[in-house]
Amino acid sequence: MMKVMKKWMKFIPLATLLVAPIAESQAAESRISILYTNAARDRNGGDPQIRSRLRTRIQVTNRTSRQSRANFSLRVSRTRRIGYNERGLTLLGNLNDLRGGGSTQNESSLRNDALREERDRRSDLVSVITTERGGGGVSNAVGWANTPGFYSATNADFLGNSQNMPHELGHNFNGAHDQAHRLSDGLHTVMWASLQSRWTQHYSNPNIRRSGIVTGTNSRNNAARMRGRDQTNANRF
Repeated sequence: MMKVMKKWMKFIPLATLLVAPIAESQAAESRISILYTNAARDRNGGDPQIRSRLRTRIQVTNRTSRQSRANFSLRVSRTRRIGYNERGLTLLGNLNDLRGGGSTQNESSLRNDALREERDRRSDLVSVITTERGGGGVSNAVGWANTPGFYSATNADFLGNSQNMPHELGHNFNGAHDQAHRLSDGLHTVMWASLQSRWTQHYSNPNIRRSGIVTGTNSRNNAARMRGRDQTNANRF
């Protein structure tokens, strides 16, 4: 029997014998354009500062997806300052303009900016950063996104918070507040509704642990919801 085994092993590359990786599905990559207003730039100290923060937030979002096995990945197509005039609306109003729900010249300009990114950069997602807040009856809302969908609006004052953009972009991939999970040590996963919560850089997943503590349940599994959306967003164009 040993002679047969040795003869068989001669034809198998050594690397195959030493490494037997667990098969994982490839993360689907979606392209994102990020637009920001003059006011958002000023609130963050200038163009280099806001671009650096946005780059970091996308890196954090990708890391959150990866360690949660949510199976999506974002690549920035372009980050661009736009002439959209903030006029005392809400973030929900900004999101409505981005999606094309308005009719004024200012509203149309934001929609045209989004269409330009989709046409020229073939961006699957478009996010706008403004300094406006609230909306939908939630006075301290710091972002809005269509769920699932392709657009989001985020408040520039919260770009220093590493939960914010992973939360809003998580909505685009079908993440839901009621699927977020409170860990036994009191931390919350990223899709938890309250920004003031103590949180861990995970989307809920009952098969993932943080320091030995499970990060989800069978009924609270945002990662599974997102895996059902990743290919839709990535193959939009």
